[in-house]
Amino acid sequence: MLTSAGKKVVEDNRLTAQAAAASKYAGTLGLAALAYAAFVVYGSLVPLDFHYRPLIAAWDAFLQTPYLHLGVGSRADWVANILLYIPLGFLATGWLAAVSRSRGVAAGIVVFVLCVLLAVGVEFIQLYFPPRTVSLNDIIAEIIGSVLGIAFWLSTGARVVTLWAEVDLGGPASGRALTILYIAAYLCFALFPFDFLVSSAELAAKLADTVRSALFVTQLCGGTFHCSGKLL
Repeated sequence: MLTSAGKKVVEDNRLTAQAAAASKYAGTLGLAALAYAAFVVYGSLVPLDFHYRPLIAAWDAFLQTPYLHLGVGSRADWVANILLYIPLGFLATGWLAAVSRSRGVAAGIVVFVLCVLLAVGVEFIQLYFPPRTVSLNDIIAEIIGSVLGIAFWLSTGARVVTLWAEVDLGGPASGRALTILYIAAYLCFALFPFDFLVSSAELAAKLADTVRSALFVTQLCGGTFHCSGKLL
């Protein structure tokens, strides 16, 4: 068995190799991270209906941001906020690890701080764009998403980059890589919006709802087109 020192060497080598693998795609990762950050800001402010309010008043309102008790109907929105920040944490960590040639952990810490600042900043700006809802739930969800994205890069970033490189090179290996990427994307799409039940009462309510029965499955998943898409 490896000693603690040996395990640390193995982990250091893995993270260093991961940063080296990502360096080839540093530019792509950086552009993707910036574009996705812009998308996060835009998506958080639509319908872009700006309402002026004094900065002091906005700050006072922000300091009183409530924590909401979410029901089943609102849980999907909360999970969506988690999912929104996972790609940002993943892409930003990959880019920073590549350009700095760091082991990845340091890059992850920096990205975490930046993601938290972005999440808090966006929530504050939302006060100027009603009817956007500002809550501690959103900030917590976005922080969780950032952490998951960073952890995803640190654990599987090199593997994802390798798969993408195989697709980029073409040949027999690209088919295997495309299959793996497709399966991962399909699972995410099929389970979206990830509004899992967390109690027997919620399960009983869902089973009692005739709209959610097999006879009305197209209504359950959002229509015929959406249901068909989940089968592709």
